[in-house]
Parts: sequence; structure tokens; C-alpha cells
Amino acid sequence: MNYTFAIIDINDIKEHERTKSEGLKKLAAKIKKDGVFNEPVVVDKDHYILLDGHHRFNALKLLGAKKVPVFLVDYFDDDIKVNVWPEAIANNITKVTKEEVIKTGLSDELLPPKTTRHIIKANFEYRAVKLEDLM
Repeated sequence: MNYTFAIIDINDIKEHERTKSEGLKKLAAKIKKDGVFNEPVVVDKDHYILLDGHHRFNALKLLGAKKVPVFLVDYFDDDIKVNVWPEAIANNITKVTKEEVIKTGLSDELLPPKTTRHIIKANFEYRAVKLEDLM
């Protein structure tokens, strides 16, 4: 699967689901302590919808970052599948389509935390970016 690494404005990213607040401050503290952000989030290249990495993304926002490292992907590539987590099933959500993810990301109505589970067949390369370069 093809993808592109980029560092983009954090305000350009559109989320499609909420995050769990517990653990977010701890994750932000770890990123700050390490001084690096070493796992770029995965974003749809056409709409800048955040597909994977909501908690990492929000930890960066909590730290006041202005930019975020991303892997831009073609969301409708056959190597990307969307499923639901068991927590979603507990919320009576048994299926989510890619079209619904895009629609939700472009709206103000976010899905509950841990609703979508994206399975991406790609060998994303390790990319550590200094936190100071994202501020």
C-alpha cells in the first residue's frame, strides 16, 4: 500500500471519534519526557480524517503542538479495512463503513471512543520527530 509521510498543521486534522480521557495526560507526559513523537498518526489523504492515533493526536494537542506527523493514505485502498471494537458492540454499534467514518469526520458528531478499528496492511516506517519541531 502506498502512503506519504508528512508533518501538517494540527488544526487540519478532523477526528471521527472521541477519546477516553483517562491515560491521555499520562501519554502526553511520556511524549514530553521522551522529547519525541515516534508513531505518526494515520490520516485519509483526501479529507484529513484521522483514522488511527486519536489518543496520540490528542496528547500532542494537550502539549500545545502546532503540527503533527502523519502517514497520509488512500482510505478507499483495499488494504485498509474498518471494523468495530468490542466496546462499540456494547454501545449497539455492530458495523461502521468507510463512508460513515468520512461523514462523521466532516461533521460535529463524533463516534464514541474505541468505536472503529482500522486494519491497515502497510509497513509504515519508524519516524521519530522531535517534539520541539512540532511546537
